Amino acid sequence: MEFKQSIPNVRTVARELAAMANTHGGLVAFGIKETAEGPALSGVDSGRMLQVIDRAAQSLKPVPPFSTHVLDAGDKSLVIVEVEPASGGPVTVLDGEVVVRAGSHVRPAAAQDLVEQQSSYSSSDEMYARMQRLAEVVADQTQAIASLREALEKTGNWRRQLYWCIAGALLGTILGAIATLIIGD
Repeated sequence: MEFKQSIPNVRTVARELAAMANTHGGLVAFGIKETAEGPALSGVDSGRMLQVIDRAAQSLKPVPPFSTHVLDAGDKSLVIVEVEPASGGPVTVLDGEVVVRAGSHVRPAAAQDLVEQQSSYSSSDEMYARMQRLAEVVADQTQAIASLREALEKTGNWRRQLYWCIAGALLGTILGAIATLIIGD
């Protein structure tokens, strides 16, 4: 279970939902703050929070099964999102990033994370080997995307930004071709 004191931005919520789905599911409670005495209700604007959740879900592919619950306590609202585990493949954020939960943190998925998620769906050794390779390709692509995003944020020069965008597109194309060769049609 994850506690959020206030309403995060859409990307943060999308990454949280994807990470929960890619790591056995879970709950995210918006409007709870952690104090020395334990969790306490801070409250959020439930209408605005539901809009952010909806926009975040639209940026996921595929959208994992989830449900939202709003609990009103006087002038404060608590919004709880229950995310089911992903089935049939990892959930990606709109830019192709695959993330998982590691304790209380969201981090880019490693190849082993994706293999463990997919291994329960396949009994064939050959299919398992293909899935492991695909997982490595996806993890490499996710790491490359994260690195490119950091580089873009550090540079204010548009020519550099254009260079990194082209490099990212080429890397994605190459990794996609490799994945197609490994998995087949």
